[in-house]
Amino acid sequence: MPKARSKTSKSKIDSTANAVKSLELRKKGCSYREIARELKISVGVAHKYVSAALAELNESLKEETEQLRAIELERLDDLQIGIWKKAIGGDLFALDRVLKIMAQRAELTGIKAPTKIAPTTPDGENSYQSMSDEELKNRISELQSKLAIDESNEK
Repeated sequence: MPKARSKTSKSKIDSTANAVKSLELRKKGCSYREIARELKISVGVAHKYVSAALAELNESLKEETEQLRAIELERLDDLQIGIWKKAIGGDLFALDRVLKIMAQRAELTGIKAPTKIAPTTPDGENSYQSMSDEELKNRISELQSKLAIDESNEK
């Protein structure tokens, strides 16, 4: 059974510092090759550090978002409880407020029916459905070429 590396070992601390520095350099616009050169690591390790740091940030943001959503839902509950009796008693202003609170809750929880959005070309002028098979193939090829150029510029 391999020995687990201590969370405070020199190599773990160096690795974490390099991950933080990698993300900082990437935010500044450095390519993975430039990051690797700067930190004296491989391009693959630079990519791994940046990807891992972004994944960690994303997870942290998700947790914070869920906490904020829970707080907002509690606030909406408190507001609704405060005017519920008036609303069911016929007070039209209170009824309007309750309905707005309910709509806000539906939006926060995602139970509100999504708005349908038709896919269009990037300029928003034409529907992708109106493109012929040949036009779609050409557009896909064009985007793949652009992606390949962007990736080669990264290296």
